[in-house]
Amino acid sequence: MEDWLIYFLNGVARQSEDALSRAERINGQLDRWRAQISSIGSVVVLRLLDLLGSNPFITVRRTEAQLDVAYNTAAAALRRLAQSGIVKQQANARRGRVFCAQKLLGILEEPARLSPDEEERKAKQGGARYRHPPARIQNSEFRTQNSGVRIQEIGFRR
Repeated sequence: MEDWLIYFLNGVARQSEDALSRAERINGQLDRWRAQISSIGSVVVLRLLDLLGSNPFITVRRTEAQLDVAYNTAAAALRRLAQSGIVKQQANARRGRVFCAQKLLGILEEPARLSPDEEERKAKQGGARYRHPPARIQNSEFRTQNSGVRIQEIGFRR
């Protein structure tokens, strides 16, 4: 039972590290885009980038509703992002156009990186993609002084 619990918690730790890595890379991409479009000077475009951080797919109507702006303002903001190469229209429809931030979608769709050996190898080669080393489950056992009952502590360490 204890081995299974440690195995399970290792899986949770790996998934957490993978989610953290994806979030950091998405935030980094959003920061690069903010710097790229800072010359546009549109608050609506900057707010639209925040929406893309939560969902890489966006429509003019969703932008209009989420940002509480006029339809034409939302359409203009999406046009500016498309011209900057940040989003791409998915089909040539005249109505219900869907735009996608492909770089963010790529981060979300890539396979999970769960192997610590691969991460450590990349770190040694100078190609580390993670800011933090992967978390590991630390298993330590001790007995209480009076009862002799074995207590197992499971903690995370970096």
